[in-house]
Amino acid sequence: GETENVIKQEISLSQNPDIAETLFGIGRAQVKDITGGADGKIGVSGEIELDVYHAGTKKEKPLIITHHTFPYEQSVLLSGALGDAVSASSVVCDVAVAANETGAEKTMRVETLVHTKIFAVEDKKQYVLTDIYSIGQTAVEPVYVKSVTTMEIVDTQAAESGKTTLNLADGSLRVQQILAVHIRP
Repeated sequence: GETENVIKQEISLSQNPDIAETLFGIGRAQVKDITGGADGKIGVSGEIELDVYHAGTKKEKPLIITHHTFPYEQSVLLSGALGDAVSASSVVCDVAVAANETGAEKTMRVETLVHTKIFAVEDKKQYVLTDIYSIGQTAVEPVYVKSVTTMEIVDTQAAESGKTTLNLADGSLRVQQILAVHIRP
């Protein structure tokens, strides 16, 4: 089963007065707990770790990065049976951030699009008939051998490092200082 929801959160920025403008955010989701529910619904809860990039008010500190953590909960429909082994994973697909100033209070509104997948694995015993022989005219005795089969989901990650040059488009303004670069393949 899988689902995708927008998680909304308001975070105070009053402790950092040097923030002039909120630029963008990058988030990561971590599953902390999986709970079974009624009607085939599984509850997934965890934390979203958010790094937000802001333009600073001071020339010597043009970029400010703030780190935030807040909880999330999602409910996913899953067709499985009682006793299945259940695992879940969540990914932050998109982050939208905007700062608001209301008087002396500066807050940031965050919307994160979280995609959650749940897998259920059933533990099932199967027997394979290997031979059968007769102990009477009509009676037969089956001979069984226990066969263990395991199905699992394997995650593989690979990384490649390298250097590349990115040219700015003709007519672009001259870049005096690079603040941050993020690349997502």
